[in-house]
Amino acid sequence: MTATTSIFLQKSWFALLKEAGLPGGAAHHILDAAGLRMHLLRVPGGLESCSNFYSPDFGFEEGSQPTEISLRAFARQLRAEAPSRIMLRPMRRDTPVVALLSQALVAEDFRVDLLPVSKNWYLPCAGLSWSDYLAQRPSRLRNTLRRCQTKLRATPGFRIDIIRDAGRTLDAALAAYNRVYASSWKEAEPYPAFMPGLCHMAAAQGSLRLAVLYVRDEPAAAQVWFVKDQTASIYKLAYDARFSRLGVGTVLTAALFEHVMTVDQVSEIDFLTGDDSYKSEWMSHHRELVALLAFDQLSLSGKLRALRHFAPRWLKRKIGKTA
Repeated sequence: MTATTSIFLQKSWFALLKEAGLPGGAAHHILDAAGLRMHLLRVPGGLESCSNFYSPDFGFEEGSQPTEISLRAFARQLRAEAPSRIMLRPMRRDTPVVALLSQALVAEDFRVDLLPVSKNWYLPCAGLSWSDYLAQRPSRLRNTLRRCQTKLRATPGFRIDIIRDAGRTLDAALAAYNRVYASSWKEAEPYPAFMPGLCHMAAAQGSLRLAVLYVRDEPAAAQVWFVKDQTASIYKLAYDARFSRLGVGTVLTAALFEHVMTVDQVSEIDFLTGDDSYKSEWMSHHRELVALLAFDQLSLSGKLRALRHFAPRWLKRKIGKTA
């Protein structure tokens, strides 16, 4: 297997999450074994992934080299931590590491379950031109986009800025993003320092694509994307409700699709978490995101937790057979 690579699995990502995206007192714990590093949280009776609503992906820290042998060693180290329950999420079910880590935990007397938690829509686009991509989209999306683009181009003070670098321009774009976010349908950020910190981190690495659409020189829509290792990740979307009839969100999404295809020449565009219906209009594929649950079968508390978890499913099957 190749080394883990994702902006959401970098050491700097976990450092930022710990500093600005977790409640005070969260017990951060790094498990390092056999060349694999995983960022975890100690919780009563067990271990959980160092992840939350900011985390579209979870796994080993970037640079780890998971193999069947190293995963067995890692599972043994997890066993030594004596957790009665382990919860890791979200993880992509189709990756080999999920199956191999599950097998390694079973070999260490854990009972494992994979629970679906969300879907991940994505678009393989290596060598695909913007015009060819657009031609493949549903006619409803193409017609909406064309109509909204025409309307916006005729509106005074319309422009789209795409910010990649740190500095005063980024600070101004972040202020515009915050203004849009506050005027959107989104709930207020529970950790206000996290998004600015993440954008500055990504800008320093050359991964940031922070786009702001202006109407009459007012910020009307904003999106935060990241580009790393030929993958463009769509992280945050928001638009000011006052401008919704102009389709500002649709137009800005299209502008960023075109940018990452033609300028960055990415091979995949990733909509990260969420099975929202509109994503299927932009994307062509989806995969399942799961939570990996493991219960220690050598401890009473682990057995009891497993019983509580699996019993409803067992009873449902039992009732179904006798019905």
